[in-house]
Amino acid sequence: MWRQHQLLRTHALVPLADDFDTHTDHLRRFRTMMCTFDAAPAAFRADLDRRGLSGRVLIATFSEFGRRVPDNGSGGLDHGAAGTALLTGPVHPGRHAELPALHRLDRDDNLRATVAMTEFYATLAESWFTVPADPVLPGRPKPVPGIIADP
Repeated sequence: MWRQHQLLRTHALVPLADDFDTHTDHLRRFRTMMCTFDAAPAAFRADLDRRGLSGRVLIATFSEFGRRVPDNGSGGLDHGAAGTALLTGPVHPGRHAELPALHRLDRDDNLRATVAMTEFYATLAESWFTVPADPVLPGRPKPVPGIIADP
């Protein structure tokens, strides 16, 4: 059932224009990139706080690809399978899934994801937008419970 505040919910895609492809010099470049990345949502959240809108805005970030664990020979990491997702805003803080195990890689040296992207998307669809995920996501994924705080 739709509630009045849910009618106001919308979404926007805001790409971060940085080169996250760290096939070389990963350690040095990653720190700089994460500082850049951290500053953008932090400034946005601070502005929302000043305006009293923090409880109405959910920020969802994810990587389109992960990184392999072993160095590729040039101080970098090649593309991998398991990526990272982050939700900030009206959420219950903390980690809501098991961390991937560095000692249980797949045969291509990829981390094994502990939450499928369809489950992440189902969490957004059902827990934030309050729409069923089944019609648009394959495999009938279930939302990850306990992340989104009730408004």
